[in-house]
Amino acid sequence: MAKVLDLINSVDSVNQFKDFTVGLLTSSSDLPLGEDINEIDSLIITKINSYLSKPDTRASGLVVISKFIPRCSKEDLQKYGMLWISKAVQVLESKCESKEFSLASRVLGELLIEAKQVPELQKEVSMQNVKPLVTLITSFDLETKGTAVLYPLAVLLYYYKESTEKFQKAIREFILPTVDSKKKETAKAGANIYSLLTRATERSFKSIEAKPAYNNWTYNLLLICNSLHEIMTTLFPDSDTSGPDEMKLELPSLSQEDIVDYYFDLEKRFENLCDYLSTMLRGCGEINSVIPNDILTLVCRGLDILPTTLHQEDSLVDSLLYMILPKLHIILFQVLNAFIEGFKDNLVPFASTVLKLYKHTLNWANGLDLENEETIRGIKPFTNVKISVYKSLTIWLNNLSTLSGIEIISDELIPLILKDITPEMSEISLTIQKTTATSKKGFKRTRDNQIKNDLEQDRPRLINKCMSIDLDICKEALISLQCIFKSSGTLMKIPIYQMIEELVIAMLSNVYMDDYSFYKLRPFCHVELLRLLKIMQMNPHPLRPSSLHHCIELFSTPSHEYNRHVAAEAKEALMQLEKIAHPSALTLSLPVVNAAE
Repeated sequence: MAKVLDLINSVDSVNQFKDFTVGLLTSSSDLPLGEDINEIDSLIITKINSYLSKPDTRASGLVVISKFIPRCSKEDLQKYGMLWISKAVQVLESKCESKEFSLASRVLGELLIEAKQVPELQKEVSMQNVKPLVTLITSFDLETKGTAVLYPLAVLLYYYKESTEKFQKAIREFILPTVDSKKKETAKAGANIYSLLTRATERSFKSIEAKPAYNNWTYNLLLICNSLHEIMTTLFPDSDTSGPDEMKLELPSLSQEDIVDYYFDLEKRFENLCDYLSTMLRGCGEINSVIPNDILTLVCRGLDILPTTLHQEDSLVDSLLYMILPKLHIILFQVLNAFIEGFKDNLVPFASTVLKLYKHTLNWANGLDLENEETIRGIKPFTNVKISVYKSLTIWLNNLSTLSGIEIISDELIPLILKDITPEMSEISLTIQKTTATSKKGFKRTRDNQIKNDLEQDRPRLINKCMSIDLDICKEALISLQCIFKSSGTLMKIPIYQMIEELVIAMLSNVYMDDYSFYKLRPFCHVELLRLLKIMQMNPHPLRPSSLHHCIELFSTPSHEYNRHVAAEAKEALMQLEKIAHPSALTLSLPVVNAAE
């Protein structure tokens, strides 16, 4: 043990001590150090204080503190906590590099969290440090300094609510400009702070006479929703209007000098406000609350505006809206996802509304008038919107399971899903030209050569046919179907269940007969198709004859595929289904005979 102490004492270089101590506290933290471990702690604290006292070594001291905090005793924290906090603040106040600024912000936040565990230190921080810290943090420009300084502010709002609540106006004015930030991380950090601020100011909230059912949390949700309604009214004045517009966030006006910049600034504000809304819908680790109609009205209104109704006039505004609207749809599905994840089976009464949103969007995205439209990436029109639908549907099914209500709308929804997983059938025309060959053997040889040549000529067309469905859409659609059969497959109508099962079996059979089939050329979709059939066999319909033995044969073939993902999925499915087809016999439970008897 003395060797470790001697080794620490022998390190003169600041960087060497920093690297050695960090290694001792992390990668070598499992070394037995015996009874002298207290001496090592004291020596590390002495070195930390020495480095923090000098501006040029202060950053190294903060690095060691960040690793030492988890094992720092309450006595040492009470003794040195305020000193370390003040040194971290000095770094924030100095003209330091962004790396040191981020380090000081992180260490300050960690120290404030640990101070909460020491009553005396917590009281001192609440009474003396909260006001100067809030004043300092709100004086920074987030666009230049970055979002690291928001971490200690988040800690203050979460752990020191009573003391921070007094400065809610200054914090709100500091945070709200992030709704117009072009940086995604800045907007998300602002959303987190806004949620924490709303939670921290519950005590001071005074109920609104016009909204007696609203508390501080739901009222702030309403403010965000109405602000989003205002943006949609500006962009799409013909759409349905929302509730009282006077109850909204106080946001700065956007410049309208350049119409293109103005519309894209509105889009960015809409996206960032949806981040605010989604963050609050997921809650802050506490009991969450919401007025469901506020959220559903917003989402339904946005998803009811169709791109196909906009691109009718040859105007700049119309073209801008045509570009913006699909992005707004994707963002609104993200809000819906947060709503589902935040409240889960509490949304059962609204299942019909949510499921109709999925059907409605898939309906227009699968419109016949769009099938032959070209896109700049050469993919299906509105691919990203459809992917958002399937991802949201999967989240709905995973969170509500048998309560999802999918069986109510399966007659209308499943055909739309099947359209995105079923490749078009290829048609091949074979013609036998006249030949002068007289013998049967010569005629057969000529015919076979002609067939081979025809197939070679049709190969590019076959491959193009296989690309008639989109890879990413197909994968997400298959995952959604898997979730449908996991949660409500047994509640499905027999004809629909039978149709899907026969279709999946036919497509898998085609994979092993046609080298140019879609699923043969796209192994990751092949994996999901195998997984879908496995789930259907693991959750069979009680009124449908089993196709288990036939499926076992289908899984036996791809278990030897060259693609390891396909082979692994087939082997796993084969192993599970074999146990169902040939269950183990009961073990013989023989009585134990006592030798003495």
